[in-house]
Amino acid sequence: MPHFCDAIACCPCLYDDEAKIGREIDMKITKEMKKTKEFARREIKLLLLGTGEAGKSTVIKQMRIIHGKEFADEKSRAKWVQSVRENVLESIHILLRNLEKLDIPLGDRRNQEHATRVMDAAKKHYDASAVPEVFRAIAALWQDEGIRECYRRRAEFRFIYLSDSSKYFLDQVTVLADPKYVPTQQDILRVRKSSTGVQEYEFTVKGCSFRVVDVGGQRSERRKWIHCFENVNAMIFVASLSDFDQELLDKTANNYEDRTVNRMEESLALFNVVIQDRFLQTASIILLLNKTDIFQEKLQERDLADYFPDYAHFQPESQPAPGPKKDPQTAGQYVLSKYMAINDCHVAGKSASSSTEKDEQGKVRRPQPNTENEQLMFSHFTCATDTKNIKFIAKAVEDRLLQEALIDFNLALV
Repeated sequence: MPHFCDAIACCPCLYDDEAKIGREIDMKITKEMKKTKEFARREIKLLLLGTGEAGKSTVIKQMRIIHGKEFADEKSRAKWVQSVRENVLESIHILLRNLEKLDIPLGDRRNQEHATRVMDAAKKHYDASAVPEVFRAIAALWQDEGIRECYRRRAEFRFIYLSDSSKYFLDQVTVLADPKYVPTQQDILRVRKSSTGVQEYEFTVKGCSFRVVDVGGQRSERRKWIHCFENVNAMIFVASLSDFDQELLDKTANNYEDRTVNRMEESLALFNVVIQDRFLQTASIILLLNKTDIFQEKLQERDLADYFPDYAHFQPESQPAPGPKKDPQTAGQYVLSKYMAINDCHVAGKSASSSTEKDEQGKVRRPQPNTENEQLMFSHFTCATDTKNIKFIAKAVEDRLLQEALIDFNLALV
């Protein structure tokens, strides 16, 4: 009687079927491994845009803190001592210049000597040896009622404006003068430094590389943007909510920007230009409405309707009646509606649909595109100096972009 094994040996077709199935499985595994490797090599390029002083550089600093060990040790933070102190000197110098322009007298005439010392120091290069004496003068001036009144009237300043972090630093001027002073992460986040040229930062999330490209926001820097627009997966547009009461600075005064344009109007105009750029038509758009903390403070002092008259009649869709005009949520929704109106006009030019939608998280987004290659827009209200806030938003943005990248490669998000 033939043995069972002999029977199998007489049927080579069984081996052929098993080999074929094995080859198919092997090919499938190899294909998936290739996709995974290609995804790991893929780079998600984020373009960071916005007008000058909107907070782009602060967003970059936050990413460096969140995704690395940037500024974690004293040695790396100590490099920022001079920048912090220069910010303090610049702030008090601006207050003293505007004190005269607004015809505000010093509260204590004895502080005139301190004012002279500070003005002299501001004309010279940074001198660490002079810090104790100069900072004692700054501390005395900051307590002067005349300087405080000047600060309260900062919206009336012309030609040069105070940094948003001026009060933060001036309130701790004695600490900053200490020879042993080392900036905290919060100090570094609040330091004002105009970004010029193109700066890049890379980090990895779940095996995928992200590259953030930050370009200068001043008008003179924008001609350098165009070569950064290619192969962009998402544009992060940073807009300052607190700019509603400020104007661009006069070009004729120390080469600053044009003073005749409202800063928020300038941001809206820039947004309108960049979302129409041909290189960004398939990129996701992330709108960060920044400086919510300063926006809230200003709303208690100034009426948004004085600068944007149509705000007086604004009524959010979610409210049955117009909300209180000093309410930051109502005002924030109004500003968002200005950007969404630009977005809707742009989408309407490409699609029959022009209504706005909200996703499952309640984020306002672009109308659902008719093709796979159209843009999507998402918005977030942010305070760039709040690491917890930016960390939460960064994760939401990264997860969404990762999901899009994984879909491109037909992989599931783990």
